[in-house]
Amino acid sequence: RGGGGAMGAWNMMVALSLPVPLLVLALLSLPLPPKLRNGVVKVTEIVLGEGIVFGTGFGHFMMIVSGAAFAATCISTSRMYEWKDGLPVTHVSPNKEMSFLAKKWRAERNFWLSALCFFAWVVLVLVLRLTKAVAVREATIAHLEATMEGEYGGGDDDGNGGSGG
Repeated sequence: RGGGGAMGAWNMMVALSLPVPLLVLALLSLPLPPKLRNGVVKVTEIVLGEGIVFGTGFGHFMMIVSGAAFAATCISTSRMYEWKDGLPVTHVSPNKEMSFLAKKWRAERNFWLSALCFFAWVVLVLVLRLTKAVAVREATIAHLEATMEGEYGGGDDDGNGGSGG
């Protein structure tokens, strides 16, 4: 078989770049207790945010790789349609037509897989950024609540200043 190396690389790319962001997105989306959620966010931030690959974070690196694969599949899929338009319809044997349709199906499948991989990494990086922002805001609110409780003595939460009305 001629394309074994390319197919092996494609399988590896899909096997690595699709389940990882989907699993991490599922973990970040679960309604976990705050301490456990903060732990998931910190671990995810360490793994995706460190300058591991070429001085950039792993998440951004995978966005670049999956984006390049998406761009390549866009080009190859569009070329399949250009190639089809150049074929004379009356002189195509059934074998050539089936071969073309199989190549077209693979190109379209790879297009959708690469699109899903790319957008899964983009969404993961954005959800991680939003989750970190929410954690910072929650910590700020908790600190302000503790400060307010310390200044005013706490206790009454009815907003009437202890008048009991």
